[in-house]
Amino acid sequence: MEHALIDARTALTYAPEEPVFLMNVGYLLLRRSEFKESLEYLERARRFAPDNPDVAKLEAGPTTV
Repeated sequence: MEHALIDARTALTYAPEEPVFLMNVGYLLLRRSEFKESLEYLERARRFAPDNPDVAKLEAGPTTV
């Protein structure tokens, strides 16, 4: 997981406004229970892709069934 997060953050250095890269970092942080930092990345993703339903799903966080 740590290597994936490093890679995702590296991708952001090349395309800091790419919603997919922002969502990837947000998702990985979510998986690590780093909710506040995850939300910061997801909010940035929403600014660049306001109509993307995947951003909204990730912002909702984990759900229980």
